[in-house]
Amino acid sequence: MKKIWLSIILTLSLAGTRMSLAQNLTELDYLRNISRTGSPEWEREDIKGTPFLFEDWYPAEIITKDDRKLEVAQLNYNAKQQKFYYKQQGEYYELFPTQIRLIRVIGPEGVRTFVPTLPKPVAGKRKFAFYEIFEAPEKAYVAMAYYKILEPADKSQSYASDKSMRVMKYYAKKRVFVLVNGYFVRRPSSLNKLLKLLHASDDLRRKVKQFYRKERLSYSSPVHLQRILAYYYDRKSFTK
Repeated sequence: MKKIWLSIILTLSLAGTRMSLAQNLTELDYLRNISRTGSPEWEREDIKGTPFLFEDWYPAEIITKDDRKLEVAQLNYNAKQQKFYYKQQGEYYELFPTQIRLIRVIGPEGVRTFVPTLPKPVAGKRKFAFYEIFEAPEKAYVAMAYYKILEPADKSQSYASDKSMRVMKYYAKKRVFVLVNGYFVRRPSSLNKLLKLLHASDDLRRKVKQFYRKERLSYSSPVHLQRILAYYYDRKSFTK
């Protein structure tokens, strides 16, 4: 219910905005108009699917690093390019992640929050441009990265000599990261392995598992995993 009301309030706020966002952002050097460089790749008819994360273009609130709040009517995330795009009057604008602190996208499932930088470093060589978090940044223990790859729609065509005959398709991928010992790492395959990685005491393991069962949580759900880790870190701080 809280998410629904927040979504309604933000949607009404955006609906009341009449400023020219494109002009505002361009002046602040937060985006560039890509429509003037030719048709974007996602308008190609010879590729199946879409590189975008969301099914439609949704209103959003952008908070810049200098604490400006900018409201947009149509935003989407290109998971292949790892970039957010804003659409206005048939033209597309690419947002620069270096200027952004946080983006809230208001979709049919409520408000979703994306950040270009997590509160702690991400382990591993591969980094992503944006991460979805499920709590305020300073309390985020779980992050989700989305990306898409372009491969032949028919796997049997993968090694076809004539590339012009291939029909390509976007395939969605994602990675879940959890905060462990000061770093965001890939989510272990089970709760037991996560607790082992955290070096949780026997007593704390028992309490976390009791909470997990009592609340009927799912380890595969990032939202539930955020609750599990919030419970773990809260209890851990009590034992210090």
